[in-house]
Amino acid sequence: MGLNVGNSLTSRFLHIAVPCKLYKHNENVWHALASRIGHAYWKLAHEGFEYNGQTWYACCVGLTGDAPYLSKAGCLERNYARVSKTTGARAKAGICFECMAGSSDGTTEIPFEDLSFKPKWRETESWAPLPWKRDPPFLTALQDLRPEMLQYDSQLKDDIWHNFHGGMGKLFVASCVAELLPALREQGKVDENLEALHEHYCAWSRSPAGLRLHYSKFDKDTFGLGSNMTCPTGAWNKFADTRVFLAWLESFLASDKFVPSAITDEMVRATKEINRCFSLLYRSGVWLTKTEASTAGNHGMQFLHSYARLAHYTLQQSRIRFAMVPKVHFTHHPMLGMLESAAKRTWTVNPLTFSVQLDEDLVGQVSRSSRRVGSVKQMERTIGRWKIAAWLAMEGH
Repeated sequence: MGLNVGNSLTSRFLHIAVPCKLYKHNENVWHALASRIGHAYWKLAHEGFEYNGQTWYACCVGLTGDAPYLSKAGCLERNYARVSKTTGARAKAGICFECMAGSSDGTTEIPFEDLSFKPKWRETESWAPLPWKRDPPFLTALQDLRPEMLQYDSQLKDDIWHNFHGGMGKLFVASCVAELLPALREQGKVDENLEALHEHYCAWSRSPAGLRLHYSKFDKDTFGLGSNMTCPTGAWNKFADTRVFLAWLESFLASDKFVPSAITDEMVRATKEINRCFSLLYRSGVWLTKTEASTAGNHGMQFLHSYARLAHYTLQQSRIRFAMVPKVHFTHHPMLGMLESAAKRTWTVNPLTFSVQLDEDLVGQVSRSSRRVGSVKQMERTIGRWKIAAWLAMEGH
């Protein structure tokens, strides 16, 4: 089974088209929509639908999305926004719906920043209470009558693409660039050093192994280079650019254009490990063999260990780099999960299965259509345009 990463018009289904002004500030509308969709999935699983004289059934195996979406749709009390901004003994709810990472009872801390093979939070997955006080309307509408079926670990799925390519990966690339600038052999001002990096990227992008960025600027804003008191972060909105930056970064780190150090050596290891991890995951299908899951998991864990060391090295030198944010923890879960699954099972689900990379592409296409229809029947006309576009894509036009 492939990852289903073809044309989003032929591989994704539009559920609703509703202007955000109708639900953005009205939680009841949001959850009413979720409930209706959940009930529709219950009917698809239990009653099915007729096509060409046959009855077909569809089963909802999970709800996925970025952290804000899962927090809202899952009514999560433990979510990314609960990360503690200060140290102290005050109680913290935790940041993760799968475990108690980031939580504290005033005396015992369960740090989400622990990126080891046996983090303390791993032990809490078996006893962590439900992450919500109110049952999510979407899951309730699926009508699983047995209480044990209404569990977060069986329905809510983290999106590794958002967590890494849209989060941790951007932090990593930006911090690496910030560390490379003062290490360049031909030193100049910051803008001149960035131009040198851009020239290397342009030459690399024209090579047979090169890739092209959507976001082509190399300036201070691109990498969030303010001062040592602020952590660099990538400014690009196309998360696919994170992959391109990482591929270019590996090429640059293989050159002799900078003065090597313990930090740059660690950056080399980290970049190679994460590129190999995602290269394997994207080449594989929905199901990973023992070898694939073990290899990808090991590459991912080695990257996380290098990331932790880089954060430590730079902090020792009073520079804020390689930030420890909730998305680091959410990237840790699938990497460790692949290793543990490979040790127990013949097949492991590829974490990219729950990526919304193609779903967002469909949202973009439908959104553009919605701006080209009248306001009186905007929802109806938008869905109509999507049906036409989907039919044309299916027919190969």
